[in-house]
Amino acid sequence: MSYFTKFKSGGAFLTFFILWLFSSSAWAQETVLLEEDFSGITSGDNTSSNGANSRWNGNENFPTVVNAFQAGGAVKLGTGSKTGSLTTKELDLSGNGGTFQVRFSVKGWSRVEGDIEVSLDGGSTQTVEYSATWNDKFETVELTFTGGTSASTLTFATTAKRAYLDDIKIYYGQSITSQVSTPKFEPEDGTTFTESLTVTASCATAGAIIYYTTNDDTPTTESKVLTADGVTINETTTIKAMAAMADGSLYPSTVVEATYTKVVPIDNLAELKAQEPGEYTVRLDNAVVTYAEARKAYIQDETAGLYIYGDNTLKAGTSLNGIVTAELDLYYGLYELMVYGGEFDNVDVTEDVEIPVKTVTLEELAANFDQYESMRVKVENATVTSAFANQNGEIEQNGTTMALRAANGNIQVDAQAVVDIVGYPGMYNTTQQLNIVAQEDITELQGGKVTATLSFAQEAYSVNLDESITIAAETNSTADIKYTSGNPAIATVDETTGEVTGVRAGSTTIRASVEENDEYTSATASYTITVIDPSTQPEAMAIVAEKEGEYYAMTTNMNSSRNKFIGSVVSVINGKVVDMTGNNNMRWYVNEEEATIQSAVDSRYVVFTDANEANVSLQEDKESWVIVDGKWATSSNGNRSLQFNKDNNVNYFGSYMTELPIEFMPIVNGYIREGLVANNYYGTICLPYTVAAEDFAGAEFFSIAGKKVGKDGQPTALVLEEVTELEAGVPYIFSATSEKLVAAYSGEAAETAKSANGLVGSFEGKNVDQGMYLINDENKVQQCGTGCSISTNRAYINMELVSVYTEAAGANVRMLWFDGVETGIDGVTTEDGDQLVDVYTVGGVKVREQVRAAEATQGLQGGIYIVNGKKVAVK
Repeated sequence: MSYFTKFKSGGAFLTFFILWLFSSSAWAQETVLLEEDFSGITSGDNTSSNGANSRWNGNENFPTVVNAFQAGGAVKLGTGSKTGSLTTKELDLSGNGGTFQVRFSVKGWSRVEGDIEVSLDGGSTQTVEYSATWNDKFETVELTFTGGTSASTLTFATTAKRAYLDDIKIYYGQSITSQVSTPKFEPEDGTTFTESLTVTASCATAGAIIYYTTNDDTPTTESKVLTADGVTINETTTIKAMAAMADGSLYPSTVVEATYTKVVPIDNLAELKAQEPGEYTVRLDNAVVTYAEARKAYIQDETAGLYIYGDNTLKAGTSLNGIVTAELDLYYGLYELMVYGGEFDNVDVTEDVEIPVKTVTLEELAANFDQYESMRVKVENATVTSAFANQNGEIEQNGTTMALRAANGNIQVDAQAVVDIVGYPGMYNTTQQLNIVAQEDITELQGGKVTATLSFAQEAYSVNLDESITIAAETNSTADIKYTSGNPAIATVDETTGEVTGVRAGSTTIRASVEENDEYTSATASYTITVIDPSTQPEAMAIVAEKEGEYYAMTTNMNSSRNKFIGSVVSVINGKVVDMTGNNNMRWYVNEEEATIQSAVDSRYVVFTDANEANVSLQEDKESWVIVDGKWATSSNGNRSLQFNKDNNVNYFGSYMTELPIEFMPIVNGYIREGLVANNYYGTICLPYTVAAEDFAGAEFFSIAGKKVGKDGQPTALVLEEVTELEAGVPYIFSATSEKLVAAYSGEAAETAKSANGLVGSFEGKNVDQGMYLINDENKVQQCGTGCSISTNRAYINMELVSVYTEAAGANVRMLWFDGVETGIDGVTTEDGDQLVDVYTVGGVKVREQVRAAEATQGLQGGIYIVNGKKVAVK
């Protein structure tokens, strides 16, 4: 990454510069090739995303501008939904040996973080990271390019949406080897701290000494040296630094400065809420998260409660200790801490703390509303005078009333009900209201007793014959739960634990009950249990559809807004779905004779449920579909059938007019490794089951045939021989051909991982002894120092056990070189690296057939080969 810096020249460098000017070197002349500050922009705007103003072509220096807008004298690349780029006119950048500099200013917009990629046409691309807050400022960056031609263009492109560019300058400046690189501070300029801060600096020029000042003086070689330990500051400080060579062989660097501001945090939430809206730093002292979801939360300490609005990773039932900087806002009378993600990343979190709740009367709450705002409170024995309508209601207690506000429309309560109610006080304009976030925070009372609740998570379950499953009910009552079976001949149940055992195939009802006691009323609940005889069940299948090369399997999870089944991305190989996790939600029993589809989870059936036959659901009663031309249709005309659709990034299965057809696939255990670097990324693998030749994809697999050794007897390369089937427990080396490796298991499992010619496998992963070997990220074999380890289903190399390879290389042989061993290819290379070519020895033996030219000789032993009719030397 290129770093940001402020371009200020110090006195020491100025002296060097003046002396150098008199040396008559042509290098001193700065030639500006292009300079643009965008101050003359008169068309376009900040908000258009289409139409006439969506492109700006107002400057001849930049004939190609995509999604760029006027932005107060700068150019904004991108819109709210698009990235953007701009390209210069053709420039003669061939002078100075094709070496030139690019300097520009950049900032993001509204919390956007991303990159600016600066690309030289036909040459290199350099990347500059940027980030922003609402009030961020421009930062300046300088890059050096080589390879300029007489007709070069430069493109500035964003990888994130909306970035501002300004003051672009392209010029011939000083040689990159004539001046020490500018130091880089860590942490960066503008960092705030609360107690003390240690600042370090680095310089890309080897051997350079960094000098610094903290009194606003320009640093010279007489200033203090900034060592690797850095400098610790305890108050707001501006540090200036420059770097120089002790022998004066290079000109001193540009002076860089950074200001670090000490912030005194506010002590508690009550003091924070006493401030005017703005950004503040507050110390959290055992602040408990009493409620949390993705976009809102409540926290409270001993002094006050506070509502959190925005992106957060908070979890209810945790306490927070540490420093937080965020924006305090007053929104319609309610104090909110506005967060955008990351504000709580550096606080200490304690799990499983008790969530406090303060019992208050409505009279006390109304009289001390500011004190209780956003704290979790409980009002007991109140009467609902107005049930929720459009999420608004009202309660009354001893003559005092207060408005209620439900977080969503699913929260309900009957009018005139007597309740205990838990909520969060908050102002809305001038109205005091109690905010209710969950249905369980409302407890209805009957005759002075709490209404007992009793429920199971599902309406139906299944268990195999002679097997057991424990299904416990949940209740708010203090009474014990008792379980009974409607038919013990089908399934028995333990009276106290709820453990169910299948006796014979069939279905029955399991009931739970709690008796009335002094505090709670009585309650009952039930579910249907289906006992399955596995010997009579068909093989569970996956219901799969393919769209744009991606496979989706139908699950039992419902998209309630659409009344459809959610589709989950799966890996398919050789017509089989590979499952690593035992995902029962995608397993279905398909009976084509009866035209039924039954869930393997709870034995319910897939049915269509409305008059238009468009919605689907799971129900206990079977409903037969009609198979028309292979489609599972709702009627004989086949107009609506079970299909897959992907709409607005939602994947679902349902009953539609013709869409993407489904197919049934067997589900097999297997192995999936994602995130590989495609095209000859090498790694190791060791699987517990055999994998047949047709049952893997995404990689080629090799065994170690031996090692090549040099004249000194030290190993120089591993010779690999391709295999077409993976044996259980045997380790292999693979070369990735895509980003994902998929393998379907077959055969019996190996009990332990094995070794093969020095390649030592492991199922569990392990620490690797010093002196062993691994394959590094550069596809080199590298010896381990201390702290080496391998993950599950990997392998390492014990070089002492690898045999020496003395044979001639064959067509299926590849070589992995050792780190530090010089390798290379001399001679003719094809201009088109994607062209498919054959490779021959000089003796006319074909060793490669129809491989990419760019990879034609990769892994071959040293020698002369014929590639596409041309001689190529491999060292």
